[in-house]
Amino acid sequence: MDDYLNVFAAWILIFSVALTVVAAVAYSRMRNQRVLMVTLAFALFAVKGAVLTLSLFVEDVSDMYLAVAVVMDTIIIVLLALTVLKK
Repeated sequence: MDDYLNVFAAWILIFSVALTVVAAVAYSRMRNQRVLMVTLAFALFAVKGAVLTLSLFVEDVSDMYLAVAVVMDTIIIVLLALTVLKK
């Protein structure tokens, strides 16, 4: 099961970094606040993926991963909600 978690964590990290790069390029071309918020949300997903990957290998990080993940998820949801709700 640990092998599957390692692969899944790596996939999350790689995919979120790729989406962050794509969104950052889109923001550099458009300079739109909504695209910036989406870029920040993807960047937080990348950070969360890095913390997840680290938590699989470092015991001290795995103890605090849930708390960090909940905070990051809350920030990501707020950023995405602002993106949708902003006029």
